[in-house]
Amino acid sequence: MKRIFLVGTPRSGTTLLQSLIGCSPDIITFKESHLFSHSFSLRLPFIPVHKNPYAEVRRFYRENEIALSCLPSPLRPTDLLNRNAIAAYFISALDSAGEEKGKSAWLEKTPRHLLYTDLIEKAAARNHKEVFFIHLIRDGISVAASISKASKTWQKSLDTFSALQRWQKEIAITRKESQKDNHLIVSYESLLAQPEQTIFRLAKQLRIQLNLEDLQRRNEVLSTIIRQDETWKLDTASKQIGHLRRTKSHIGSAEKKHLEAHIDYTDYNFLLDQIHSAQLRETHG
Repeated sequence: MKRIFLVGTPRSGTTLLQSLIGCSPDIITFKESHLFSHSFSLRLPFIPVHKNPYAEVRRFYRENEIALSCLPSPLRPTDLLNRNAIAAYFISALDSAGEEKGKSAWLEKTPRHLLYTDLIEKAAARNHKEVFFIHLIRDGISVAASISKASKTWQKSLDTFSALQRWQKEIAITRKESQKDNHLIVSYESLLAQPEQTIFRLAKQLRIQLNLEDLQRRNEVLSTIIRQDETWKLDTASKQIGHLRRTKSHIGSAEKKHLEAHIDYTDYNFLLDQIHSAQLRETHG
């Protein structure tokens, strides 16, 4: 079973990328699971788990129409006090979901799982399993503008500067993880400018099947990965292939200048250079 996590700062285009990679006949993909982000506190690492892991997996199975008979074996009582063991249980549940659908790979997309990559890798290693991560990166000012607008409907809204600070911290995490062979970096801007070339390169890196005919299933995939209360994602993702100029239209020129004065592009530019270098090696290799 090939295990793939798609992560990144929210509003970076992860639903768009998921809907494309999810067209592969090898892959089953899901609604955002939040299995790790809902279960493990980053602020209170001494607390093993915040939610009942069995209830979380059953919720995930029901949301994705996966038979509950496929649930993995329960954990030992002592393992319910061990974060790595619980995280490994979540990975086993994803494996079982992929097997139930007759697929050789699964793609789980919860952007916030970017903050849990270390835990996920340790949990996978516990059972000698390999995991891959796709990090989708996007220009920080565009992300900040989009988060600020979207967060008005969230439990906690963010102004553009707070959103930019979040992007800054998370792009640093991606840079750190990019040094590992099982972490792949994709640029949102490249995905828009050259969608087919970008997605086929990624499929080749992941060693999964994907062709132009498969991509015709994109709307079908979108309908399975979006919840009823996320219809805005269906509208947004279905229109995102191609050049967009509305990215920074959510903010005024003065606010944009303020963000430009405070953004640090060092990590972002490093990652873009890394992507470019990999493309050159592929072209001349």
